[in-house]
Parts: sequence; C-alpha cells; structure tokens
Amino acid sequence: MNDKKSTISIFRKLTLSAILLSLIGVLALYFISYQLSSDASKRSLASAIDTDIAGLADIYVTSGRDELIKRLSDRQALVSLEGRRAHYLLADRSGKKILGDVDEWPNLSAHLSEQGYATVNGNVPVYARATLLDRDLQILVAREYEADSNILNRLSWIFLTAGGVIIILVALISWQAALRLSRRVGRINDGFENFELGKYPEDMILDDGRDEIGELARHSGRNLARLANMVKTHRHISEHVAHEIRTPLMHLDNRLLDILSKTKSEEKKQSLSGARQEIKSITAMLDSLLDIAASQARKGDRAGLSEINFSELLTDLTELYLGSMEDADVILHVNIAPNIMLYAEKMQINRMISNLLDNALKYVPAGGQIWVTLAHGPVLTIEDNGPGIAPDQRGHIFERFQRGAGVKQTSGHGLGLALAKAIAERHALVILLADSQEDKGRTGAKFIIKPQEMNI
Repeated sequence: MNDKKSTISIFRKLTLSAILLSLIGVLALYFISYQLSSDASKRSLASAIDTDIAGLADIYVTSGRDELIKRLSDRQALVSLEGRRAHYLLADRSGKKILGDVDEWPNLSAHLSEQGYATVNGNVPVYARATLLDRDLQILVAREYEADSNILNRLSWIFLTAGGVIIILVALISWQAALRLSRRVGRINDGFENFELGKYPEDMILDDGRDEIGELARHSGRNLARLANMVKTHRHISEHVAHEIRTPLMHLDNRLLDILSKTKSEEKKQSLSGARQEIKSITAMLDSLLDIAASQARKGDRAGLSEINFSELLTDLTELYLGSMEDADVILHVNIAPNIMLYAEKMQINRMISNLLDNALKYVPAGGQIWVTLAHGPVLTIEDNGPGIAPDQRGHIFERFQRGAGVKQTSGHGLGLALAKAIAERHALVILLADSQEDKGRTGAKFIIKPQEMNI
C-alpha cells in the first residue's frame, strides 16, 4: 500500500523553516535598526535643544532679560536647514507667556527640567525641554522632528522592501534545494518500494551524488542488491530442493502404483497403499515447510498483494466447509461483517483460514461447535468448544511439528498453525491464542487474527 500521500515531507518543513527564520531575522533587524535610528534621532534632538538652552542661559546670565528676549526674537525668525524648526516659550513663574511662538505650556515640568515628545500649537509634534532660568523665569525650547520621521519612514520602506526581496530569494533557493533533495531521497524510497514489490533491477544505483545522501544511496543500493540476490537464491534453492525431493518420490509412487496393480494379495495391497499414503504425507509436509519458509522470507514484501474483499472470501470459504462440518456432526456459527477489505494475497489468506478451520475441525468432538467472526479492523476470530490447549503447550503451539493432545485423527505433521502464523506475518497481521469464553460454553481454542499495530 502506497503511503506517500500520507507522508509529510521533511524538505517542505525545512523550506518553511528557512522562510520563517528569514522573516524573523529580517523583522528583528528591522526593529533593531529602527530603534537605534529612533534613539539616535532622539539624542540628536536632545543635544540640539540642550545646546540651544545652554546658549540662552548664558545670554540671560551675562546680558540680562532684555537681551534674552531680543535674541529669542531673532532665533524665531531663523529657518533650520536640518528641517527641525525651533519653537520657544518664555514665561514667568506662574506660566504666563512673555515671549515665544508656543501658545500653551505643554505637560513638561520646568522645575524638574523635563524633556520629551509633545504637541504644541494644536497639532505640531515636537521634542521639547522645559527648564528654569531663575526663580521667576522659565523657558521651553522645542524642535520639530517631522524630517526625522520622514527619514525613518523611508528607511523602514527600504529595509522592508530589501527584507522582502531577501525572503523571496531565500524561499526560492530553499525550495529549489529542497526539491532536488526530495527527488534524490525519492529515488532511494522508490528503490526500497520496488524491492518490496518484488522488482529487482540489475542496476541498483539510486543516486550518484558525492555528499551524504549519495553515500546513503550507494550503501542502500548495495544492500538492496545483496538482499535481492539472496531472495533469488533462496527461491532457486527452494524450487530446486522441492524438485529434487518430489521427483524421486513421484517415481517411487508410480512404481508402487504399478506393483499395486499387479499384486493380488490383499495384505500386500494394504501395505502398498499405506506406503503410497506415506509418500503423499511426506510431499504435503515438504510443501508446508516450503510455504512456511517462503512466507517468512517474504515478510513485509508487498509483491503480489492486492485489495480483496475479506468478507466475501470468508463467506465463500465457510460455505465450502459446511458439508465437512455436517459429516463430522459439528455446528458452524458464522458472523461476518460486510465489505471488510484487506490488502493481501487471496490464495495465502485462504490457506491460512483453511488451516485454522481444519485444526478446529480436527479437535472438536462430534456434537461440538465452531464460531467464525469477522469484525472491522479487520479482526478474525475462530473459536471452538473442543478440549482446548493445555497450559504447557500454549507457548509452543505456533512452532513447527507441534501437535495438541486429544486429536481425533493421526494425520498431519503439526505444521498448520506454524504456516498460518507465517502467512499472517507476511501480511503484517498477527495471530494470537486468546483465552476461551468459558462462560459462554466456548471451552476450546480461540484464535484471533488482527493487524500488528492494532490493540484489542
């Protein structure tokens, strides 16, 4: 099953992280630069005002009040080349205006020699300082800072524009880099996915880069090639061994059949028939062992898997067993939820369920019952009211050549549950031996098959 649609790309996260960090960095630099520029403007305004006040105070001390008024009148007529027009207000102790172009005294204390931003003459923003020249005379000196604000605004626009361009460039570069990395990692993932699907190309070169991803791809390619070769070798050996063992057995069986057709003694016929039955038993055991080995080797291998209707498969299979159940005087109870889908190999699932049903039918006595339940998950439960499994056998029941006590017939080699477990694991399922529901009269074995990641 393809999980790419549900995967969140780490490269997309890295791209978004790079953009976010760039944005945070640009904004941080902007605020720092703006604050430094604003503080510098404030210090410059304060320095100009302090210099102005120091000069006026010196005039007042050395030449008196009349000369101060005259000089203030001259200064009001001057135009600042810096764009910082000066405003003055000379007042007595009560705050009554003596001279100046400021209508009202702002909220600055001359006694505390306060300074700060204020508004004069209605709506003119200024930076001002109020101070006492003597006990009965106070002065306010202010400078407009509109030019400074304009410079800061232009600086802000320039900085934000440049920051926006930087963020866009970072986004484009990060996206391009992430796209290249994503494609390279995608080729590695495709190599593993093809391996899971049973596609073993001769060329396992997943990436030829000289960086860490290229090195990872080369190691992965070599290991995939080694695993592919092991899988091919395993299949070849299994097929070869099966052929080499089956062939002489089949020849032997044909010879026994030929002898059987020419033998008239009933005793010899029975012996020969028994020998032929043993040959078939050995062949069946060999097939089971090879199936177990093949299923274990293909654990996690998705080759040959497709979506099947588990409900329909189980319904058809249980219907096939109804005749055998009636012959054995066993009642089969079936409860199957409709339209439950499973990603699996149909023939193997049939084999797994058949083994469990055969196992139950083998142990349940005449008059007994078997319950087959399929619920969403999917969760398959096969339970009976046979003799059950002894506590000392429960930990070994899924091992090869393990058979429970109390079996009604002697056929079999104890490979059915081992094969069922191997098939379940090959499909990312788990088969469990659960506790029986004795309160409901189900005292025998209870097997549950469910997805490996599912808790019940």
